[in-house]
Amino acid sequence: MSDAESVAVGRRAAEELAPLLARHKTSRLLLVTGKSSYQLSGAEAALAPLLGGLDVAHFSDFSPNPTLEEVEAGVAIWRSQKPDLVLVVGGGSALDLAKMINGLAASRESARDLLTGVVSLEGSSVPCIAVPTTSGSGAETTHFAAVYVDGKKYSVTHESLRPTYCILDASLTHSLPSYLTAATGMDALAQAIESYWSVRSTAESRRHSAEAIELCAPALGNWGEASVSTAPTPAAREALMQGSHLAGKAIDIARTTAPHALSYVLTTDFGVTHGHAVALTLGSVFSFNAQASESASIEVASLAALQQTMGELSVLLKCPDGEATAARLKAMMKACGLQTQLRDVGVTRSDLPRLVASVNPQRLKNNPRTLSSEDLGVILEAVY
Repeated sequence: MSDAESVAVGRRAAEELAPLLARHKTSRLLLVTGKSSYQLSGAEAALAPLLGGLDVAHFSDFSPNPTLEEVEAGVAIWRSQKPDLVLVVGGGSALDLAKMINGLAASRESARDLLTGVVSLEGSSVPCIAVPTTSGSGAETTHFAAVYVDGKKYSVTHESLRPTYCILDASLTHSLPSYLTAATGMDALAQAIESYWSVRSTAESRRHSAEAIELCAPALGNWGEASVSTAPTPAAREALMQGSHLAGKAIDIARTTAPHALSYVLTTDFGVTHGHAVALTLGSVFSFNAQASESASIEVASLAALQQTMGELSVLLKCPDGEATAARLKAMMKACGLQTQLRDVGVTRSDLPRLVASVNPQRLKNNPRTLSSEDLGVILEAVY
């Protein structure tokens, strides 16, 4: 393990899991996995032999966008099982759900009040081991999770939600379909870029962001070259998984910004996979932030600081300026086989005002340049 004995990086997840189970004298375990990814990723074949002698409660009955009711169902299983440890194997949805289940299980407050922020979380119940099977969410290293309550998205935040351990085994992503490889990979890159320009960024988060960009961008394609989703190699998958983890560490500090804020309605109302939804506006927002001038309203200390930040990002992405960077981001999407225009994913021009109106203004506060409704409309029109 590394990172103060909390992160393992390698290609043999089972070899890392066994000593952790022994360390915590595990006899009863709650296993949270995706419906099919646990088997298809090879995780079941690798990990099930280690769980054979344990009393395991397995929870996998949840949707790609976890809901209050699904968290409540998982909490009920946790309380019935009374596990020594929670093991979660899967993508961002499984990771978020397991974190919330473990965070809510010991509380006497209602799940609704805890998830909507009416009352505060008190802390996780038992240690949690996270084994991601996608490279994109970075949820194995963050202290927040997303949940939908009555159709509205909430972000649940508490230091104790961060998993106790994570095991990064890129071999578990080898069976991931091309589209999901591309979508989750673009999500990781977006998180790295957004956390770099975020008004909450720090020297530490920018180090994580920069390294994540340097790992993710080549894997996702250079101006139309092959990407990890169209020509997967073990090295590219390893780079994407490590980059995703670092991007997660960056957003854990700095959070996401406008592209993520614009993405949620594309997922809930149009069924666009989260990472793809984020990528659709990433280049357009990059151009918007890079074009700030003396007349622009900005959230950061000075125009010069914003210009320096955007220039640094262009250099990291090996481009001369913001427009070239936006073009490269679009080229990377094409290299990954992702559609690049809103109209290609079922959005009509008449839907654009509704997309603007759906954005939570609080989720735009991290963006370094202030965004009006008119600005959002221009950004969406540019990728329509």
